[in-house]
Amino acid sequence: MIKMIMVLSLFILPFTGMSQAVYNGNGNTGTGAGGVLGTGSLSIADDGTTVTVTFTRGPGPFFNAVVIYVDSDNSGDFPNTSTFTDETSGVRRAASGLLTPNQALVNFSPGFLADYAISFSAVEGLGQVYRLNGTFPTHLLTVGANLSTTNPFEPVFTVYFPWTAIGLTGAGGENFRFVVTLIDPLTGYRYDEAIGDGIGSGNPEIPSSVTYTGFRSYYQGGYDTPLPIELLTWTATPGDNKVTLNWETASELNHAGFEILRSTKKDGVFQTIASYRNEESLRPKGETGAKYSLVDNRKVYNGLTYFYKLVDVALDGNRTEHAVISAIPTDGKPAQPGFETPAEFKIMGMYPNPFNPNGNLEFTLPDKGFVSVSLYNVIGQKVATAFEGVLDGGKNHTNRIEISGNGLPSGVYLAVVNFSGQHLTSKFTLLK
Repeated sequence: MIKMIMVLSLFILPFTGMSQAVYNGNGNTGTGAGGVLGTGSLSIADDGTTVTVTFTRGPGPFFNAVVIYVDSDNSGDFPNTSTFTDETSGVRRAASGLLTPNQALVNFSPGFLADYAISFSAVEGLGQVYRLNGTFPTHLLTVGANLSTTNPFEPVFTVYFPWTAIGLTGAGGENFRFVVTLIDPLTGYRYDEAIGDGIGSGNPEIPSSVTYTGFRSYYQGGYDTPLPIELLTWTATPGDNKVTLNWETASELNHAGFEILRSTKKDGVFQTIASYRNEESLRPKGETGAKYSLVDNRKVYNGLTYFYKLVDVALDGNRTEHAVISAIPTDGKPAQPGFETPAEFKIMGMYPNPFNPNGNLEFTLPDKGFVSVSLYNVIGQKVATAFEGVLDGGKNHTNRIEISGNGLPSGVYLAVVNFSGQHLTSKFTLLK
């Protein structure tokens, strides 16, 4: 048996001004809880050494406890990959395998392995970190907190702990996944208020279970979603009873892989024809980007129009659909009446690049429609809206948007073009 040492430590509040990520509750009010978590929110920030978690309560008083179950990809995950039973202490701080008449089963989604539990209780006025490494939880440390035991109506409650408390270092690019549950200090998992997908209204009271079908992610530096896949090109080339799909990325962070969807109608039902789950060629080739290609010859017939969607799937399960493109396979003979190479949603990039103070972004649209162009910095924060409005599309029409660098510091940015629920991204550099 490994001997664990309990460390008691209080930490100085991290300096203010850190960037942060905010996560909203699921909107549920819970029986008698007044929406303290469901209509409240949680923010997480860090300075590279210490993580600060701030809970902003809903209208109800915080007589309860909050438990954050963390998957940090550290060794020692709780041995059951999907469920565990929670201990029956007053605030139910962390997981154990202890079976009792009042057990409450916690069900996590695929890909989530809880290895830490962070709890804070307004009743006890403190926070705790537990390591979930076996039959019983191991109390690692009492963490700094400004929880009030006398005024549960305070709007915010904060706990803070070092990255090392959850097995990480705080180095750039580190992240952890989590779900958050509100519990009654007397009866345990009674409410359906949560942060993290899967707990809906009407969750039964104990003895019962809490079920998640998703989770949230926090990335070092204060952003809650990774940078989008930076898609440089996405094209469909018709052939003889086939369509060749090619795409290129410039960066791929937090990426699990691609999926290709196909339909014979632009607004029809799209079916998955290829997935990274069973095709090695659709799995990521590196964070710096790569070129990909797929030949679709599965029941593809000349003269018919085929529409394709490219979907990138993040490690936390989030799915992003990119532009719909199309092609009409042909055997190379003279085109039949009505045959026309369809227009594409395509981004040609920024020029000049680098630029100062203004640059031009060029792209094409398959149809006329509403377009927004947003600018993001390299940690995924939106810094400006460059354009919003209706633009023309169609064959042989190119749109050009002027991008202003006024008010922005020198650096690398992403221009994201959104059209009809799809987006393309182009990287550019501003030099001053």
